Amino acid sequence: MLEDIDIKFQLEILEKLLKIRRHIDQLLTLELTETSLSMREWELLMYVGQLQKTNISKLASLSRTQKTLVSKNIWQLIKLGLVQSQVNQKDRRQLSFSMTIEGQKQIRTIERQVSRNLKNPQLAAELMGLSKQVMELSRKLNRISLKN
Repeated sequence: MLEDIDIKFQLEILEKLLKIRRHIDQLLTLELTETSLSMREWELLMYVGQLQKTNISKLASLSRTQKTLVSKNIWQLIKLGLVQSQVNQKDRRQLSFSMTIEGQKQIRTIERQVSRNLKNPQLAAELMGLSKQVMELSRKLNRISLKN
């Protein structure tokens, strides 16, 4: 059984990881300011691009988000012309989604901007520092799990 000190330590690590995640999200959000996309819409757009053809259930599972929220975000992407929907001919209740040419252009634009920003020495150093923190936290968690 975990001791109180171990539990406290794990909670501290979780808190640090959440801070790191928020910081990384802030860095990524800067890239989206020139678009009309939210962070969740960007994530869903990336999944649609990677999967080439997908549905709401798969996207909800991958993004760990409720289907209703994924559906709302996907319809926003359709409205923006970045994603298109297709009706399943065998079961007209089912829809699949794929990327439009405009969606592919949007992804390439944002990826180029992220790439340029990563060449910024200050940002690169900041991300390197975050990476080191994650590795150190991972080592500490491994030591705790090996101890128990």
